[in-house]
Amino acid sequence: AAAPQALLARSERLTWGDDGLTLDLRDGPPLIFGTPDGAADKWAAAARVLAEPDAAGATYLDLRVVGRVAAGGLGPVPQNTSDENAQP
Repeated sequence: AAAPQALLARSERLTWGDDGLTLDLRDGPPLIFGTPDGAADKWAAAARVLAEPDAAGATYLDLRVVGRVAAGGLGPVPQNTSDENAQP
């Protein structure tokens, strides 16, 4: 009931497993909700992260901690190593 219409339309399957509630999206990563507590805030966070270009390629979004979305499967953040003597 708390899902934004655009994401609700892409929802394919809701399951309950070891991580709690998980929702599979069509053309998107699974959303791991955990418990239904704070569902509106979790949906809002998922929508914000999914709208970010940097989230492209995420293999999942972990929404279990309200306000702290973890996006899995993304590569490390590139470091600026313009100094040729810098250690990696």
